[in-house]
Amino acid sequence: RIINVSSRLGSLHKMAHKEFPQGQFSYSYRIAKAAQNMLTLCLQQEFEDKGIRVTAIHPGKLKTDIGAFDANMTPAEGAK
Repeated sequence: RIINVSSRLGSLHKMAHKEFPQGQFSYSYRIAKAAQNMLTLCLQQEFEDKGIRVTAIHPGKLKTDIGAFDANMTPAEGAK
């Protein structure tokens, strides 16, 4: 099993529907997470016939040094 830690900020659908305030999040972070989401889908298709599951998760807003100012979970809580 392969699990990638992604973010809602990598969602092209959410971005296209203007669900995030413009300028609030860095381009580089959003682009990296969108690329990671595509990688997850590519690996999922590549490995599905080998019995290897590939998925991406978004643990939520976490209290970290680079986390959201309004985060309400510790990394340990997000991992559950």
